[in-house]
Amino acid sequence: MSITTTAYVIYVDCFSFWELGYMAKEMGYHNVSKFFYKVPKMDLDKGLRLLYNDSSCVDMIKQFESSDIIEIYFEHGVEVPTVLNEPLCLTSAPQPAPTTADLPIVNENFINDNDETKRLGQ
Repeated sequence: MSITTTAYVIYVDCFSFWELGYMAKEMGYHNVSKFFYKVPKMDLDKGLRLLYNDSSCVDMIKQFESSDIIEIYFEHGVEVPTVLNEPLCLTSAPQPAPTTADLPIVNENFINDNDETKRLGQ
């Protein structure tokens, strides 16, 4: 089990249930099934309450009128990676590995990187 902590500023007058989904997506979770909040001064075993619509969010905010922090938890599934059925082929024939001779010359003492006869100071 992993725990991610992220702080958000919310405006209680216009906060909605759908904003919870946007927050989860911003943190990289796209497969969220349930949202919960923790009642102030209660532990996780007895203090978690389900958030399921805008009305439940309003009820949550009422409980936190004298607090600055609301702890939100969500239940999410495991992201399933996309598996390609066919191999991805970038070239049709193998190419030789580049050597240092193939790399461009990068040196601020050159007037022209491709012409070594025009070095400054020589």
